[in-house]
Amino acid sequence: GDGAEAAPLGPASAANAAEEAEAPAVPGWIVRRWVHVPPTAAFWANEEFTPLPPAGAAAEPEAAVAFASFHECVDEFYTRVEEHRAAESKTQHAKTVYDKVERIRADQGRRVEQLEAEQGVSERQALLIEANVELVERALFMVNTMVASQIDWTELWREVKRQQRLGHPIAQHIHALDLARNEIQFLLSGLVGSEDPEGEDDRPMEVVPLDLSLTPHANVARLHSRRKETREKTSRTLLHAEAAIKQAEKRAQQDMQKFELKQTIRRVRQAWWFEKFFWFISSENYLVIAGHDAQQTEHIFCKHLGPKDAFVQADVAGARSCFVRNPSGGVVPPATLREAGCLALCHSTAWDKRIVISAWWVPMEQVSRGSPPEVADFTAVDGFFVQGRRHFLPPVHLEMGFTLLFHVGEASAERHRGERRSRYLEAMGPEAEGA
Repeated sequence: GDGAEAAPLGPASAANAAEEAEAPAVPGWIVRRWVHVPPTAAFWANEEFTPLPPAGAAAEPEAAVAFASFHECVDEFYTRVEEHRAAESKTQHAKTVYDKVERIRADQGRRVEQLEAEQGVSERQALLIEANVELVERALFMVNTMVASQIDWTELWREVKRQQRLGHPIAQHIHALDLARNEIQFLLSGLVGSEDPEGEDDRPMEVVPLDLSLTPHANVARLHSRRKETREKTSRTLLHAEAAIKQAEKRAQQDMQKFELKQTIRRVRQAWWFEKFFWFISSENYLVIAGHDAQQTEHIFCKHLGPKDAFVQADVAGARSCFVRNPSGGVVPPATLREAGCLALCHSTAWDKRIVISAWWVPMEQVSRGSPPEVADFTAVDGFFVQGRRHFLPPVHLEMGFTLLFHVGEASAERHRGERRSRYLEAMGPEAEGA
């Protein structure tokens, strides 16, 4: 706690509090949806909260979480907002990243399938030639004879089309002429491995490229050679595809790691009550605080101080009223008082003028606000009235700086226990430490 005391309830406030305590709690529900985008883990994401039972809760019980109190429901919803937002952002980023990997995998898979299909085509075409050697040989002879007669290629194709219309048995199989490459596209059919010639006319025809400069068997050898080259290319492509996919997965993992570092949820640390003021922990582990303005100074005086705490000031314009918290009630060590006096002076005109002056301190039991005390021996400073003797501190160099305060675990705190103890109090004995 910060030492603040709760204000007493008036009759009206007490009645209202009693009514609220007796009023039945309004239940609440959080409506959720299931989010799962592999490879990230699935989770329930909160969508909304409501004081009314969700319509689909009976069909899917886990999609709605019930709370006895609507206040608890709202607290839970907003507590998880950032967490679920980060999880959904991670899920969407993972989908984008791993979609790239899947596209690479699919592209490589299509290339391999295409090469395997080309192997099958070359093998099938070679078998078709072997099954129709005589027909192929006659076709090669006929076309080579026509080419040797030096007929214009356009006229030669017209002649082939005319022979097809006349029902020429060989011309019927010529699908196209590619004389620039010295090839023809020949239509062949036949059930590979079947010796039954019946129904041959019903078999599907397939276009087979024939090199005019080669014999039927040489054309078969050429197709087998092409199939072998394609098979070797397929093997190389498989290796390259595997390497490309592994590299893409590695990049995706690195990308996700970087994203997770950026998206790490920093839970908001609950601030200590004194952090809204000027404050520091003295070298002897005492809390020293001062207000930013008159209102904060008033608040500190009214809410956070006890009679054994110390009030530190200085007789110079602009000096800050500083307070040393002394929960033990014992003697406040001189080193801590000097450090508090330095804070008071650093906020005064002494800082700008670079002058050395002494601060002073008194116990809080000598300090009051409001009406001046009835005694004659008092000092008015910064809205306070200080009675009795003031204890002046040695002059100090006006130095200020920033330090980092780490929040450590219990085990670490235990190892460092006593490191900032007061040697002054140890020398003075137990009576100086107070109760």
